[in-house]
Amino acid sequence: MTKLLIKAIIEKICGNYSMKSIAKDFGISSCTVARIFDFLSYKPDAFPKVLSINEFKETTEKGKYHCRLVDPIKSNVIDFVYSGNFAEAKRKLSK
Repeated sequence: MTKLLIKAIIEKICGNYSMKSIAKDFGISSCTVARIFDFLSYKPDAFPKVLSINEFKETTEKGKYHCRLVDPIKSNVIDFVYSGNFAEAKRKLSK
């Protein structure tokens, strides 16, 4: 995988695209997109006034159930919390 391809994938990740649609656009698996996403370092400055927590089922090496922290007003994904890592979600939300 070239650096240029990874850069293009990261640009799509920063947009409002699903991992499945990014994978389809670039002809790679959604697991590969998830692995690239895991390498990104992102910390929100502050959480929005309204926060949605969207739990979904996706079987990966990290578990079956995950959740997204989403700003429903701006339609932005803030972060992902993977199965078995809800202590991390609690730490993020308590800031």
